Amino acid sequence: MKISGVAVVAFVVCSSAVVQATEFIGELKPFVESTVGVWIVPDAEELAIRSGVMEERYDGEVAFVGNIKGGLEVDNTDYVADLAAVGGFYAGPVAGLNGGIETSFRIKADQWNMTIGPHVGVHYYAMPTWIGDYDDQVDLDGDWGWSVGLKATVGKKLRGVLTIDYVDLDFDANGKSGGAVSTSKLDMHGIMICGGILF
Repeated sequence: MKISGVAVVAFVVCSSAVVQATEFIGELKPFVESTVGVWIVPDAEELAIRSGVMEERYDGEVAFVGNIKGGLEVDNTDYVADLAAVGGFYAGPVAGLNGGIETSFRIKADQWNMTIGPHVGVHYYAMPTWIGDYDDQVDLDGDWGWSVGLKATVGKKLRGVLTIDYVDLDFDANGKSGGAVSTSKLDMHGIMICGGILF
């Protein structure tokens, strides 16, 4: 999987904003964030696992995710910028663990103590395991993925958080133990929507 130039530029810009905000203006504070959500993966069904005359594929178009994030944020009168390490899980059509780095730069709104702005992440999705009956007949390789979208928070100390991101990721797929695959990749490109709390 090749990380696109747009994702790289967005990540560098957001990360630079965090560093500059820390150096010049704003209160530096640690934070913890916990989210769960859905991952819409419309092309995942293209991968079929074949064993003899039988075939298995993922009919659903939704996967599920959960993440814990910890990092630092710069709180200014006009904006909030953050940088965090992330760890979590994903499940459907494959299950596994992921870890990475995320950053955001959010403008403060006048109402509801709300912030909103760009959100970028780079993750490694490890140990992808097929969740169907033919998991012993397909080998899937972990890979890097990137995401870009929006992050919004509401509240002061204990805040609600919502992220909506486009995720670019696919896993190399190979048949084993007599199994065969219909395509060489499991396409996990799609939209990830997560909500939770930040404190």
